[in-house]
Amino acid sequence: MKALIVYLIVVFTLFAPGYWTGFGFPTIHVEDIIILLAVIGLAFSGRRSFGDLLFPPHLRKLTIPYSFALFYVLLITVLLVPLFPPSIITTGLFSALSQFKAMLLVFVVFAMLPRRQQVQRLGTLLILFIFALFILMFCQKYNYFGVNDWLSHRYRIGEMRYQWLEGTRVFGTLGNPNDMGTALSILGTLAFARMIYGPGRIFRILSGVAVALALICCVWLAATRQGTVCLLAGCFVVQMVAILRSGKRGWGTIGIVLAIVGLMVAMTYLAVDPRLAKRFGVLTGETALAEEGSIAARLRLWPSVIDRYSGWLVVGKGKTALTIDPTTWDSGYINILIMGGFPALMAVLAMLFLSSVWAWRRIRLQGGQHPDAWLYASATAIIAPILLANIVNNTLNNAKVMSLVVLIYAMSFAAMRTDDREYNEEILYGDFDDE
Repeated sequence: MKALIVYLIVVFTLFAPGYWTGFGFPTIHVEDIIILLAVIGLAFSGRRSFGDLLFPPHLRKLTIPYSFALFYVLLITVLLVPLFPPSIITTGLFSALSQFKAMLLVFVVFAMLPRRQQVQRLGTLLILFIFALFILMFCQKYNYFGVNDWLSHRYRIGEMRYQWLEGTRVFGTLGNPNDMGTALSILGTLAFARMIYGPGRIFRILSGVAVALALICCVWLAATRQGTVCLLAGCFVVQMVAILRSGKRGWGTIGIVLAIVGLMVAMTYLAVDPRLAKRFGVLTGETALAEEGSIAARLRLWPSVIDRYSGWLVVGKGKTALTIDPTTWDSGYINILIMGGFPALMAVLAMLFLSSVWAWRRIRLQGGQHPDAWLYASATAIIAPILLANIVNNTLNNAKVMSLVVLIYAMSFAAMRTDDREYNEEILYGDFDDE
């Protein structure tokens, strides 16, 4: 029953639209209510202390730095309330609290999925999400079943018009094609790791198809250069781990061949589609980075944020500062610096690096034949798309995208917990069995 609740939460997190209440109150999502009830139930179940729920030994490398970043931003937001007009204070506070969604999801997943089989089923479910997202985005592109009339606009909270659909760029379930591209790069990296490391030829083939669909969604449907680069970066890291360290050279070589063929097909398609050829010209070498308008404009934000906020970037100005800022800072790093300064940014980066490094250590020590190797490989590799995406997109401040990020890490740490428990049981009982 607990595993089913977790699976439903994850499904709702990615696919359920939000309900915009307006008047400065937060957008309500179905999964938010379920997560909150699950955390309350776990806290008062009596089976574990509150500290064990929030900071279990295997999860501390994720929860301690991430919780520090979230609470620091909330504290700064509260302390600097007098600096802002009363009309927007509520919006800032609720916005800061909404960032805790991803962390609460980690607690629920780690506590309610104690067995390896449950964790691996969740990973498989995430890969299957790619197929569902492809179908939805394909329907959005051509308005099949009238999906754009009754569903698509619900993914763009507070906005009844959705210009990307009018301009042939679709946004799936996240309301923004670039955010959707980031999510697909994370899911695609997981699928690629499953193809390289996972058991079963059929599931490997299925995972390979999922990677191809994720790339199609990024290039053709969402037309997101950032998502495309991030997906390729994540798969590249998995590929390097497979070839260099984990004993999966055979499947790693297959991955290289498929990647080369896929890129050849993609380049051919871009050559015959003028719209995509122009948009992806910066990746194919047709357009210089400095000449590409949207990318260059986002990179120019970096010096301007220093001029506007100066010393506030050291300690942060709270979440409310973003709600009244007329500039859209398309960078996760800039947004975190504005909200929580260097303390919050360093804490988030520490969470990403520590989680990835510990996953890398496991796969290096246990090798590619371990049943959880694909979870460790994906947790090692997703740091690449996350670091790249946040240069030109604010996904570190997107609760849904961050829920996917920490979910991959939570599955990795849950697998480590199972490994250590089995190892300890082998030490306690193994010698007696041999005698």
